[in-house]
Amino acid sequence: MTTRLPLPPSLYADTAVAPVATPPLDVDKTVSVAIVGGGYTGLSTALHLAEQGVEALVLEAQEPGWGASGNNGGHTNPGLKHDPDQIEADFGAELGRRMIDFSYGTTNFTHDLIRRYQIPCEARQNGTLRAAYNEASAAAIEKTAQQCIRRGMPVQYLNREQLREMTGTERYIGAMLDTRGGDLHPLSYARGLARAAISAGAKVHGETPALSLRRDGARWRIETPRAVVHADKVLLATNGFTDDLWPALRRTIVPVFSSIAATAPLSDAVARSIMPTRPVLYESGHITVYYRIDQHNRLLMGGRGPMRWIKSPNDVALSHALCRAAMAAAQGCRLDAWLEQPARHHQGSLSACARAGGKHPDLARLQRPRRRALDRDGRAARAPADRRCQGRDRHARHGHQADPDARILALGGYDCCDRGPGAGPAGRLKKKAPPRQERRLA
Repeated sequence: MTTRLPLPPSLYADTAVAPVATPPLDVDKTVSVAIVGGGYTGLSTALHLAEQGVEALVLEAQEPGWGASGNNGGHTNPGLKHDPDQIEADFGAELGRRMIDFSYGTTNFTHDLIRRYQIPCEARQNGTLRAAYNEASAAAIEKTAQQCIRRGMPVQYLNREQLREMTGTERYIGAMLDTRGGDLHPLSYARGLARAAISAGAKVHGETPALSLRRDGARWRIETPRAVVHADKVLLATNGFTDDLWPALRRTIVPVFSSIAATAPLSDAVARSIMPTRPVLYESGHITVYYRIDQHNRLLMGGRGPMRWIKSPNDVALSHALCRAAMAAAQGCRLDAWLEQPARHHQGSLSACARAGGKHPDLARLQRPRRRALDRDGRAARAPADRRCQGRDRHARHGHQADPDARILALGGYDCCDRGPGAGPAGRLKKKAPPRQERRLA
């Protein structure tokens, strides 16, 4: 038997909506589609399959949203790593256009889904700023903006003066504002997806790890601690928590870690001076940070953390010091929580905070964190730079097919910087041709 691990202490765990009941699977089931993994990919796929009358069942080792999906930057950022022109050059005009339309449309799709199912997750669509603090990055961002504008997208390029009004800082030279971006509470969204999927007819079972997977006649056989599932098709949606259930899949990814620091709620005056219109922002560059002001006036800033499990705030003492230099509001702003978040979409470094010490005149010092502020353990998947995954393929959503006739698919998140949880509508993929970066797993 297995025991569900509680969510480690974190800001998201403290403030999320209550979870929906997802009891362990304790009777054998035969379904059309079995989904291993209860994050955004698995839950969204189950929801969209159920909407079309397809019997879908989710097997989650812990609880929905326990991994990266319930503990990430909270940004919903549209787009892909590479520019639209490059995508079309790499993949061809027809497929490239579809990839661009899909990736830049994920945030509208996600926020529409939230509205349709009335998911309470503090969702806002106030835009995403892709910001540059050096001339080279500013030129690259302006080029991206021009390509998006040429395709009729709702974006604009902002200069230093405009950015000062939007961010309260002199740090940035230029930025692209995409009004389709936004933010949400990651764990509340994951729990809302689970509730929506169940209401649509899908089955979601927590405390039910998939222990083995093999062919059994015309179907797949998945053994769990208490029951066996037979399925016509299987989706593996385990991302950074992928184990040896399908050994060849594990060899295609490397778990990575990322961390977020959250202040206590700031005063209205201080919060307005930082991000008065409440967009989300991520920096463009080799070493970057990303941040946002949530609905409760907390400043959440994230980037790369230690590449190991976090046990206490002392494990990220350097990050504490860096954030004190960049995020500390005068008049008693304090570090309220640390989140070790398994979100591969964000691979920046909090060392950038040291360079940004003066970026907000109201952020001058930060008190030491309270002892109850703990790190959120977690990890996500990054594709290794080997012959399996080179160049353009490393910056798009990763799909793997064991065999054209085997009816098993593995789908992971994006392996690039700066992408938030908005890329959740995996259910849309069933209506598309397989992505070009789909690879067989032997």
